Amino acid sequence: MFGGLKQKAQNKFTDTMKDELTRFVDSLRGTSSHELATLLIIANVVRANLVKQGVLSESSLSLGEYEIGSDDDFAAMRLNKLIRTFQKAGQPSDAAGAMIWLHSVRSIQNPELRYLGRCMWKELSRGFKSVPQAYLDISLIVTDLPEAVLDEVYFVPDGLEPEFD
Repeated sequence: MFGGLKQKAQNKFTDTMKDELTRFVDSLRGTSSHELATLLIIANVVRANLVKQGVLSESSLSLGEYEIGSDDDFAAMRLNKLIRTFQKAGQPSDAAGAMIWLHSVRSIQNPELRYLGRCMWKELSRGFKSVPQAYLDISLIVTDLPEAVLDEVYFVPDGLEPEFD
């Protein structure tokens, strides 16, 4: 009896994650390459800080390294909490950057979401060509923007590489 209830709750949770990721991908489709580049830069600064602080591990962003039952299982919960913190603090750009990693972690952990995760990265990759200009634009506003982000901004989680037509 309880097994059926647990499965029903898991299916509902997966459906909710799928709906959230679908809406996120839809929002990316309407975004310009320059805006996507800006988002990628922000997301990778956030990722570097999260890895440095131990909130996110590199293995949680790699299908080949992720292990069920490891601390990576809680990465999505930590990211979700961080996103709410960013939103409450009035930092929507940081929240959007962290959402990329939340959806990536969820996609790695849930095979049902993997296709949508690849769709998300396909949309995000449209911003790669605009990264140099976006970096220059952001550096005019953010004076301590690390130059190392230019090496990291093209990172795509292992297993979520987009498939191009």
